[in-house]
Amino acid sequence: MFNENLKNVRKSKGFTQAELAVKVNVVRQTVSKWEKGLSVPDADTLQKIAEVLEIEVSQLLGAEFPKEESKNEIAEQLARINEQMAMKNRRSSRIWKTVGIVFLVIVVINALLVIIGFGAFSSNKSSKTEESDKDKDTRSTVTIVTVAAILLAGVLITLIAIYFRKKSGKSKNSDNQ
Repeated sequence: MFNENLKNVRKSKGFTQAELAVKVNVVRQTVSKWEKGLSVPDADTLQKIAEVLEIEVSQLLGAEFPKEESKNEIAEQLARINEQMAMKNRRSSRIWKTVGIVFLVIVVINALLVIIGFGAFSSNKSSKTEESDKDKDTRSTVTIVTVAAILLAGVLITLIAIYFRKKSGKSKNSDNQ
């Protein structure tokens, strides 16, 4: 609620994130985090933001407070918002850890398959049994195709993971301005 209100009011007043940041004595990335809902300002900074944007603090928070709003009420509201964001961030962190572990397992499995494929290829080359040249060529071809397929699968999985990682990064970065 606060993050959306801040972004809308800032834009309607014609401020960039950098301009607002300078006026409230923070860095632009801090304003970006507020607008993304990753953090919230403390009560004093919230007052400064409201003054710069010429708006009531209650409007920024999206809640109705009596006109004699105190810093304690604002601090309580910010604490609730901060707690909700902390839960959201913990949930997100768990999801990314799970995705990372799954990705690592896939990479390890692919590495093992590549090692096994190269081992089979090497054993076919160094085999000293009496086989016809046609059988040797067939086995070598099958081994080469198997290794190539395993390598291709690993590359595809890596490219898919990179694509989704960049896609999720773009959706987060699109809210910067």
